[in-house]
Amino acid sequence: MNLILAERGKYELAIKCCDRTVKLYPFYVHAWNNKGFSLYQLGEYDKALECFDEALNLNPQFAESWHNKGLALQKLDRSKEADEAFLKADTLSRENVM
Repeated sequence: MNLILAERGKYELAIKCCDRTVKLYPFYVHAWNNKGFSLYQLGEYDKALECFDEALNLNPQFAESWHNKGLALQKLDRSKEADEAFLKADTLSRENVM
């Protein structure tokens, strides 16, 4: 549901949906990532970064969260860290293809 809301630009509602999800299932990596994505879209880069980090604490092999973390870090002018996150995302994506 939260992805549908986010795809329709209803980021505030998507965040509320993710909040309810992680309250019930705090280990649901995708909910943390999706909340971060919605926060990112709203320009809340620090908060988005916290969500991506939570997703990565739960699953350090989740390439999408590494990529999203890189995007947030870029917006925060932390380019070296962003490059490292993008590299990690790329490496994991390639490993998952093989």
